[in-house]
Amino acid sequence: MAMAYELAHDLGCDLELVPLNYYELASELNAGVYDIGMSAISVNEQRLRNLLFSHSYTNAKIVFIVKEQFRKKFPTLEKMHADSTLRIAVLKGSSFETLAHTLFPDKTIVPLENYELFAENDVADVILWTEPQAISWTIRHPYFYVIQPYPSLGIIQFAYPVGMHSQRFLDFVNQWLDLKKSNGFLEEQYDLWVLGKTNTTTETTPRWSIIRDVLHWVK
Repeated sequence: MAMAYELAHDLGCDLELVPLNYYELASELNAGVYDIGMSAISVNEQRLRNLLFSHSYTNAKIVFIVKEQFRKKFPTLEKMHADSTLRIAVLKGSSFETLAHTLFPDKTIVPLENYELFAENDVADVILWTEPQAISWTIRHPYFYVIQPYPSLGIIQFAYPVGMHSQRFLDFVNQWLDLKKSNGFLEEQYDLWVLGKTNTTTETTPRWSIIRDVLHWVK
């Protein structure tokens, strides 16, 4: 959201937030329903055929969220493949749906309209997601856990897609991203929203942070 507001400000235009449909992402962008996708959209081969993508702004590990009773049931991908009854949930229309069918062709793949359906109903045993979003979600849902499968499923690259007719706009976005990196804006947003640093933060009363308080990667 910070990047969307900053982009609109730098373009000197108003920001209009338009709900997107992952299934219709290419057709909606190419039809001009909205100008750019800025909602955790990953880059994959299928989308590259129909959309133009900006430089990547972040990468994230692919992980699973599991219910409490399955926390120790699936320590490896081998164990998951061996379970003939395993049901894997994915966000409907997202790149995870294609990925799940590719990685687990013999498993039941359950497309969901939203992630809350996984918490509220017995629709699947695990759900496929990216690490930062998964960690944030499990903080709000304490009876679910994030597991990193072994071997790793890899990393997803996130970028901003535009329509195939929008090369000039894409050139602007790429230069704009470079500027935001060089002038420290991206780092400031990372410090604020991930590390929890604010102008009023003191060492004795730091803002809560996933990286520090959950993962303990920093002090």
